[in-house]
Amino acid sequence: MLNVPDNLFVFEKTKDADGVDRYTFYGKGWGHGVGMCQVGAYGMAFRGWTFDRILMHFYTGIEIGQMK
Repeated sequence: MLNVPDNLFVFEKTKDADGVDRYTFYGKGWGHGVGMCQVGAYGMAFRGWTFDRILMHFYTGIEIGQMK
């Protein structure tokens, strides 16, 4: 109904000096605050990117390997 890209968001209502109501929407579902965009990662996977390529895109300078 609001045509926003996520269904997890908060909004803030303020009033301008002239009395007009203003609403600001803040998305809340873009990677849980750890630096990975879920929508972006989904799009990459949909296009055939592997999990390691996706992770290295969002988290530069990491190494992926087996745990000992």
